[in-house]
Amino acid sequence: VLKIRDSITAKFDPEGDFFEEVVGIVANTLLMSYDIKMNFSHYVFESDSLSHRNYDWWKTEIKKLIEFGKVHGHLRNVDTDVMSYAIWCFIRGYNADALARGIPRDRAVGDFKYSFRVLLDGMKA
Repeated sequence: VLKIRDSITAKFDPEGDFFEEVVGIVANTLLMSYDIKMNFSHYVFESDSLSHRNYDWWKTEIKKLIEFGKVHGHLRNVDTDVMSYAIWCFIRGYNADALARGIPRDRAVGDFKYSFRVLLDGMKA
C-alpha cells in the first residue's frame, strides 16, 4: 500500500504532458494492484480503503493533481472536492472489479487508460 501511495507522487513530472502524466499515475495503481494481488486485494479492498485515514490521503493527493491542472490551464474550473471523490471512486472501483473478475492485466490496463482519458477529456480547459 505504501509503495502504491508513493507511486502517485513520485512519478508526476510537472513539465510533462499533464494528461498523460495523470493517466500514467492512475494506471500504475492498477498495474501495481495486479503485481501484488494476493495480499493487496484483501487488505485494501476489505480494510484499509475503508479507513478515513486512507480515504483522506488519496483525496488529498488527487486534489493536488486537480489543482495543479487548474492552475496551469490544463483543466477547466471543476469542483475539486466533487471530482477528487469521483476519481477516487473510479480508481478504487475499477481496480477492485478488475482484480475480482480476473480480467487479464494487459486488457484491464488498456481499458482503464481508455476510460480514464475519457473522464479527463470532460475536465479539459
